[in-house]
Amino acid sequence: MIRMPSFPVFALLLAACGGPADTADQGDPDIAVSPDALVFFGVALGYTEYGVVEVSNEGAGTLHLEAIRVTGSSSFDVTVPDDTEVQPRTLQDLVVRYVAASDEDVATLQIESDDPDTPLVEVALTGSTGPDPYVDADGDGFTPSEGDCDETDAAVHPGASEACNGVDDDCDGEVDEDYDRDGDGYLIVTCLDGDDCNDGNAAIHPGATELENGVDDDCDGAIDDGTGVYDDDGDCWCENPTCTGSIRVGCPSLAGGDCDDTDPDVNPGESDVCDDGIDNDCDSVVDDGSEPDADGDGWRVCEGDCDDGDPTISPDTPWYLDRDDDSFGWSFTSVRQCMPPEGYVLDATDCYDRSSEAYPGATDYYSTDRGDASYDYDCDGAETPEYTATFSCTGTSCGTHTDGWTTGTPACGESGTWATSCYRSGGSCVASGTSTRTQSCR
Repeated sequence: MIRMPSFPVFALLLAACGGPADTADQGDPDIAVSPDALVFFGVALGYTEYGVVEVSNEGAGTLHLEAIRVTGSSSFDVTVPDDTEVQPRTLQDLVVRYVAASDEDVATLQIESDDPDTPLVEVALTGSTGPDPYVDADGDGFTPSEGDCDETDAAVHPGASEACNGVDDDCDGEVDEDYDRDGDGYLIVTCLDGDDCNDGNAAIHPGATELENGVDDDCDGAIDDGTGVYDDDGDCWCENPTCTGSIRVGCPSLAGGDCDDTDPDVNPGESDVCDDGIDNDCDSVVDDGSEPDADGDGWRVCEGDCDDGDPTISPDTPWYLDRDDDSFGWSFTSVRQCMPPEGYVLDATDCYDRSSEAYPGATDYYSTDRGDASYDYDCDGAETPEYTATFSCTGTSCGTHTDGWTTGTPACGESGTWATSCYRSGGSCVASGTSTRTQSCR
């Protein structure tokens, strides 16, 4: 196949000077043309193919070709011979050229002559990028004229088994028709071009209306999306009290009550934005500037007050680190916000935040320091000893005594002698029931 540039259609009118020669003595010419139709098949777009039309003279007189032209399409042209006279019992070849410009081109080759009976002969010209309808190119026993819709694939022909492959295997004009069992017009997903996720239910297919039924009705991979039980905006809240799923992967939890499931910034877990005209927290109150400061702390709910019934709680509330978890915070470490961070409390009076035994109002006494050499466990600024009594013993028979230290009150954590009884010896009262005791403080 020769590829050549396209040439414009032309028509050449042939006229003998003074008219044709007198043929009265020779008899009349008789034109015959073969074939009566010229077809070009399988020509790729932009490529060129040639064909021949034979013009013969079956009469007794000389045949004069007066005009040869192509009409109907610029994809065809004809080469006119230099000699336009056809002697009796001879023939002349006309070369037709076809340059494929579309999938199918149609034109007419017109031949005018001085044949008194047939002055005009027309030859149908057809050009196509498709196969020859009468040739079984793939050897499957069927030609295009017999219904073969793909002459490049022997597995495709009338009567072939339909496979699920996106091809009209049996040439009936339908693709994979055996794989739509429910007749909803969508092929089962196992097909090459299938997308029906349930081929046993005609109500389930791509584009179907998603219902609140625990089924992926529209085959988009999500169950009940677009309904009240599904979180469509990814904020982990849905409209209904019970949620079944979310567009967001990994929601820590799902809850209902979303009043606008198209806006992820609107849900019951959000704080109101003052004066924006939107019910951000879905409490059915739209903040239009008239929301009061109920507890008088200078903060409205829409400004971030998380407890508008307690004036001590607001976004400016200081929370203090309670490292030892005794419910008393350390005044040197704090943050300001409405809700307390984990490990923080409102109280800031802890005097030592590394011991849970040391806090304001502690009542227990300890014989070891709290961790910083101090025994001030009750945070009153002093180390208060538990045992302060001094031992005494009086009476003629030493029958009256007071339990206490015999050698002065020891300091916190120090040891001394503690007496609990006495007796008379040599005219004096002598301490007895003594023991060593360590001083405890708070």
